[in-house]
Amino acid sequence: MATTERFLAFSCTHAPKEDPEAINWLLKKIEEHKPTTIVHLGDGLEADSASRFPSEADWDLKTEFDSFNNTLYQVRNAAPDATCVFLEGNHDRNLLELNRIDKRLRGLCDWRDTKNVPEIENWLTPTEYRYDRRKGCYRIGQVCFSHGYEANASAGKHEAVYFCNEFGLYVHGHLHRTQPVTQVMMNPTRPLRYWYANPGTLAEMDRDYMSRKRKMMWGQGIIVGEAQKLQSPRLKRCWDAHLEVFRKWDWQEGW
Repeated sequence: MATTERFLAFSCTHAPKEDPEAINWLLKKIEEHKPTTIVHLGDGLEADSASRFPSEADWDLKTEFDSFNNTLYQVRNAAPDATCVFLEGNHDRNLLELNRIDKRLRGLCDWRDTKNVPEIENWLTPTEYRYDRRKGCYRIGQVCFSHGYEANASAGKHEAVYFCNEFGLYVHGHLHRTQPVTQVMMNPTRPLRYWYANPGTLAEMDRDYMSRKRKMMWGQGIIVGEAQKLQSPRLKRCWDAHLEVFRKWDWQEGW
């Protein structure tokens, strides 16, 4: 008999730009749902110092590390018995990437180093940020978790088909757009046996560098569900999940 894991996934906190109200809501939801596995889908850090774009940010990398560490600590302590998983996102990866930070300093900027983020030793960090179904994701049975890679409107369904086996659910972040559990469609009348979902972001949504971008679909939420820890594929869904939304950009703008 396969055991069942209760999971809760969230994404894109972008320290030090976490939204305090959204984080407090997350902590209450963790206490309410009592997950056995908590998954942070990545972009825990803004990594502003490794950005290719000009910035006038008034914080330094240590501020990012301290803020990130505090969020991880709060989340873990909201469910002390849960397994906590952090998946590397593209912003996190930027701190380690070639030509982002002088190679003589890069070793001092590693978020995986407990001197920088002490709390990370209490979290599993099983992935690298790469578009690879073996190294770029974390799995609980038929449910696959990844930060996400593409940014177009079809990103979720394309990645679901790549990362999942049939009847699988793909839970990803990256886009900052909340997406309820949705079945992949080959065309308007032909469904495929794959599903995907996105919890959005828990960072501040009114951010200067996005002021000229299309963000009306941005939202703050979590994906909650349960999945059987299967050792082999099944010809049916062995998971259940749903999206819970704290707020969306259009809501706070009064739409």
